[in-house]
Amino acid sequence: MFVCLCKSITDHEIRAAVDGGVTSFEQMQDRLEVSTVCGSCTCEVKKIMQKRLEKEVAQSEAPAFGFPNQTGLGIAGL
Repeated sequence: MFVCLCKSITDHEIRAAVDGGVTSFEQMQDRLEVSTVCGSCTCEVKKIMQKRLEKEVAQSEAPAFGFPNQTGLGIAGL
């Protein structure tokens, strides 16, 4: 869906920018020029960024191989 109508920026482009290393709103403005004309998309851009960044943190904290490191699985003592 379009988030920034002034610059024709979609939610997919915002998520892709976060996946590409954008971590702040200012970086997002520099990269995609969102919220640089009227500013009405600012809240939505920040919300999309926050959800994507939280997802990345959750994935980075997930145990390797998709399951907790338990004894008896042949992994714990390596």
